[in-house]
Amino acid sequence: MIKASDKERYSRQITLSEVGLSGQKKMFSTSVLVIGAGGLGCPTLLYLVAAGVRNLGIVDFDTIERSNLPRQVIFNESDVGELKAEIARKKILKNESIAKIIAFNVKLDQANAAGILADYDLVIDCTDNFGTRYLINDTCVKLNKCWVYGSVHLHQGQVSVFNWNGGPTYRDLFPESSDKETAPNCNELGVLGAFTGIIGTHMAMEAMKVILEIGTPLSGKIWVYNSLNNQSNVIAFSHGKSNTKVKKPTKKFNLHEINVQEFATFIHSNKAQIVDIRNNWELPQIDNIKHLSIPLDLLEERIAELKKFKSIIFICQKGIRSKKAVEIAERNNLINTMSLAGGIEKYLEHEKEQST
Repeated sequence: MIKASDKERYSRQITLSEVGLSGQKKMFSTSVLVIGAGGLGCPTLLYLVAAGVRNLGIVDFDTIERSNLPRQVIFNESDVGELKAEIARKKILKNESIAKIIAFNVKLDQANAAGILADYDLVIDCTDNFGTRYLINDTCVKLNKCWVYGSVHLHQGQVSVFNWNGGPTYRDLFPESSDKETAPNCNELGVLGAFTGIIGTHMAMEAMKVILEIGTPLSGKIWVYNSLNNQSNVIAFSHGKSNTKVKKPTKKFNLHEINVQEFATFIHSNKAQIVDIRNNWELPQIDNIKHLSIPLDLLEERIAELKKFKSIIFICQKGIRSKKAVEIAERNNLINTMSLAGGIEKYLEHEKEQST
């Protein structure tokens, strides 16, 4: 039974045929865990609570800094130095006093992940590093839970829904490399606060679709949005080989890395074939560099295309996945393959410095 005051408060969404009173009851009863109370977590939390999600968990071990305020819109100047999860809990309760909100002032890790996630129906990842995302993914798969993913990188944002009704997972989209890549965060690269709001509210919308069982959640799809040119794409993916355990090769690979100066020499001399093993939607694009595009997850099956080249340079965003590409190439008897140290980001930084 929904109280008259609740019918009044949520009347605009209850009026929607896809929601109704039954949908509003789902909002009230579904428990949601938001991991990360930063630029993505703040708008996600605000809109979920505003929609009637009353059972929330917030995981964040960090404290509020003054530089957080332009994008982490739950907080204000008087909160600087306080714990993010705890302050977010207090602020949300002012908007929905009967909500049940638990603040987990801890860093999610192997020891506590299963215990925290087990009590929630839906998980939302608002973090900024690969290691935590793989941990969230593996824990959700183990516990059979759906989770909503979002991320921002400079002016590009992504949103997807993983493990929804047994659908594709994070590892199907981003198979883990042999070296854990650390995602650059907002402190390192910068970000516009309004952009994190766009991605965060999109994540909240996907969460509501899952809760209400309406529309088509982004399961097996990733929405990619560029805020500078307003271009967006929805790219499909499916279960892949990443879900199966592959024996590690016993061979030790003789990894040859080249630096950005050496890479520039190769570009101008055309003495090596450059192969970009990023996905085709990843930025920045490098149309000014002659190259072949083969995403890392397709490299094994397209390896025959590379056997005609005497030398190959694999490039990726930060020089991590390209190391894996060299391993795959050597395992398939390709010789004289190299990885660009620091990736295309490092090279573009070098070129910018050279032009100033």
